[in-house]
Amino acid sequence: MFNPSVERKYRMPTPDDIATSLELRFLVDRALAARQAGCRDVADVYGRAAQGLLEAAMPGVANEVSKIASRKGSGPEVASDLATRLTPASAAAVVMTWILRDARKPAIRTLSDAFRHDDTFDATFRLLGRRSVG
Repeated sequence: MFNPSVERKYRMPTPDDIATSLELRFLVDRALAARQAGCRDVADVYGRAAQGLLEAAMPGVANEVSKIASRKGSGPEVASDLATRLTPASAAAVVMTWILRDARKPAIRTLSDAFRHDDTFDATFRLLGRRSVG
């Protein structure tokens, strides 16, 4: 039964919480499944939804994430700047989103290389891309 005298503390999710959330994992999984099934239009819808979720969680870098996802701007320079402002988990989520959106490879490579030896980046990327990496 609802008790209004009990105040619930709600903590806003951090970008890392969103990067490993069930919701983002669902969107990525559905995008990968649609892509594997040859339904590129459906995959694009899920990829855009994943991007939107990340942009809402990370408003400070939303414009940069969007630019690269839509294949605009100078990819490697933007990705290098993002590497200094993202955590390993959020960077992995951004890279996965860019892959789903068919972003330019140099931007994906630049951000991935910045976190190449980071265990959290690798674990988050594998968590999100479980369908594609086994």
